[in-house]
Amino acid sequence: MRTWATCRRAELRPSGYTLLELLVVLAVMGMVAAIAAPPIARQVEAWRAETVFRDASRQMERLPAAARRAGQGLLLDGPKRWPTTLGPWPEGLSVIEPILVEPNGYCRGGRITVSVLGRTREARVAAPFCRVETDGDAP
Repeated sequence: MRTWATCRRAELRPSGYTLLELLVVLAVMGMVAAIAAPPIARQVEAWRAETVFRDASRQMERLPAAARRAGQGLLLDGPKRWPTTLGPWPEGLSVIEPILVEPNGYCRGGRITVSVLGRTREARVAAPFCRVETDGDAP
């Protein structure tokens, strides 16, 4: 027969985790975060740099249409000659060789660099559509 003392002892058994167990789990999570955070941060920077490059490439590909709309040729050699209809000058963009776009939209090509977060990519702006090609993209 159970007595009041034995029943009470079973009911008073602690439930949950001890402070020491919680601290060990937090320490392990901290170590995993310290190991994983730098590669994740580098990957995010790489994605951001790639996005900036793609945005600049899309803006270059819009140059022929801007020249046709304006009815005059474009000589792009820096931010001062950027068509205002295309929005602001793309972030990190530098023109190495001037890009000439005829009034009919024919692009004579040129070279650009895009620099962001310490990463620099050089590319060729190919005729006739101002398509941006890196060395790995060329056929």
